[in-house]
Amino acid sequence: MALAVGLFACGAPGAPSTEKAPFPPYDAATDAKRPSIDLSEIADAAPRAETDGEDPPAVPADAARPPAPDANPAPARPWRVIGYYPSWGTYDRDVQVADLDAARLTHVNYAFARVAEGGCALADPWADVQKAFEGDTWEDSEAGRAGNFGALRRLRAAHPHLRTLISVGGWGGSEGLSDAARDADHRATFARSCATFVRDHGFDGLDLDWEFPVSGGSAEARPADRENFPRLLAALRVALDEAAIAANREPYLLTIATPAMAADHPGFDLQALGAQVDWINVMTYDFAGPWGARTGHNAPLHAPGDAPPEASASNPGANVAAALEAHVRAGITPDRLIMGVPFYGRSFAGVRGGGQDGQYQPFSGPGPGSYEPGFVEYRRLDTLLQSANWESHRHPVALVPFLYAPDDDVFVTYDDPASLAAKRDLAWARGFGGVMAWDLSHDSADHALLRAIQAPEPP
Repeated sequence: MALAVGLFACGAPGAPSTEKAPFPPYDAATDAKRPSIDLSEIADAAPRAETDGEDPPAVPADAARPPAPDANPAPARPWRVIGYYPSWGTYDRDVQVADLDAARLTHVNYAFARVAEGGCALADPWADVQKAFEGDTWEDSEAGRAGNFGALRRLRAAHPHLRTLISVGGWGGSEGLSDAARDADHRATFARSCATFVRDHGFDGLDLDWEFPVSGGSAEARPADRENFPRLLAALRVALDEAAIAANREPYLLTIATPAMAADHPGFDLQALGAQVDWINVMTYDFAGPWGARTGHNAPLHAPGDAPPEASASNPGANVAAALEAHVRAGITPDRLIMGVPFYGRSFAGVRGGGQDGQYQPFSGPGPGSYEPGFVEYRRLDTLLQSANWESHRHPVALVPFLYAPDDDVFVTYDDPASLAAKRDLAWARGFGGVMAWDLSHDSADHALLRAIQAPEPP
């Protein structure tokens, strides 16, 4: 989604990578977010989008709804720690739902469901509901009660504070969303289907990850997507609220994921979108990658300030802090914004030092990686470090680490516990609603990165 200048900051349109963060292309064959939210805070500044006259009215912002329990009882203020878990984590990566450190998470977003016949559908039935884990019977598998979904239900039961959401779409799964949003009938069909999907599979809400409305994504899009996206969310909100009332349970959550530079994207009316959802997960990473012309930092906290004008890193908006502030200026209150962080890095080959230790230099292609060239999981960083004579650096302004192997001309950008703690601290100080990670399967066995994004210890 990230273009060379970091417009989308979540991967390159048409790039061959299978690790778009947080939305890799779905390939089952080979690899194979509720504290109660008071929408009245932004009702005047960001009214719900008007419909085309056919949609059912959205539930009023001040309508009485049963409050949801605080999913994160530790800090005095709500702090969400959200982790995406991908369906393919159960395959070669062998990171299972049961391995997740649920005590340190408030929400797990399961990636992904897809759109089929205008509604929500399983993307990988075997991984989602058929694979048998400990505690599953043959009958569970045959009936679609097993798989990762069953494991998530058990995880939630063992950790009552935890909430789970089904993420719909992603880089490789957004086909059909433009059609689902195009008119009131299609919106209603999609919304009812998704509410049923959430209820039947035991989720606590839905996270819509449309990549992207209008333009720039991997799926068919149309100019009307900008207006239709908030309308689709309004229909989802109605269907989810009705389903929660019918089930006599806490309200279902509704969230979205936005690219880092969504404020500059023609498909995202952030104020209208923000009026419909509980919070927004901002994908503040992939500011640099193999789709670009020069190396750079994957997720710089601040603009590094030392990049030449020909490098995308010279864009003052292409960094975590600036992208989040752009969302605030667009009308989203900070407490509804979740800072996205990567549990992975990027590597580049054919990089000459250029006097800047490999930063902002031309490169010949992706460098070494885990599972695919150029993509470095944090949990496999130690293996990478054994492969060359690395020089370790930390940018004093961007506050992220990087590696350079001058003998091999390889540059690696990544995050570590120190850089994630710095991001966590900025998010806390600025009043943002928490931190989201793509994805949990990339963390080390001791959950070092997840531990770094917990709420700060009280003074």
